Amino acid sequence: WLRMERPDNPMTITGVIGFEGEIEIDAVKAWVCERVMIYNRFRMRVEGIDGGRARWAPDPGASVDHIVLPAELPAPGKAGLEALVSELMSTPMSFAHSPWTVHHVPEVTFDDGTTGSALVVRLHHIIGDGMALMHVLLHAADEFDVTAPPARRPKKPLPARLGATIKGAAAETKDLVLSPSHLGERSRGRAAHAPGL
Repeated sequence: WLRMERPDNPMTITGVIGFEGEIEIDAVKAWVCERVMIYNRFRMRVEGIDGGRARWAPDPGASVDHIVLPAELPAPGKAGLEALVSELMSTPMSFAHSPWTVHHVPEVTFDDGTTGSALVVRLHHIIGDGMALMHVLLHAADEFDVTAPPARRPKKPLPARLGATIKGAAAETKDLVLSPSHLGERSRGRAAHAPGL
C-alpha cells in the first residue's frame, strides 16, 4: 500500500461515526487512549519511506494530541460534513507520526434534524485492511461511556518500557552478584507469600 501512495491517490481509509448529543474533545481523547492506543501499531510510525526500506518503528513522540484533532464544518448541515470529509480524503496522510487521525466535529446537524457530534477517522492502508479497521473502531466506540474518567493511560512507548525493564534487571543482577545470600532470603519470602501457602 505504501508503494501505491501518490499525491493524487492517497492510500487512506476514511470513515465517519456520528453520535447523538455533543461529545467533548477530551472525551474523544480518553476513548482513543483507552480503546485504540493500547495497541502497539497505533503508537508506531513508518521510517525509511524515502530510502525504499520502510519499516515500523516506535514513535517516541506518540501523543493523543497528534491523533485527535479539532475540526470545523465549512458549511452547516450534511453538506458541510460532506465537504469536510471530501477535503480530508484528498489530503495525504503525514508520516511524521503514526499514520492515522481522528477529527472531532462538534455541532453536526444530521438528516433527521438532530444535532450531535461526528468523528472523521482516517487511517493509512499500511495499518491494515479498511473493512477490518473500521470494524475495530466501531467496536471500540460501542458502549463507550464518554462521561466516565479514563480507566487507564496507554502503555508507555516500547523503548521506555524496555529501558525500565533493563534497568530493573540490571539492578537485580547486581544485587545477586554482590549479595548472593539475598537469593535464599528472597526465595523464602516469596514462598511464604505465595497463594495457598
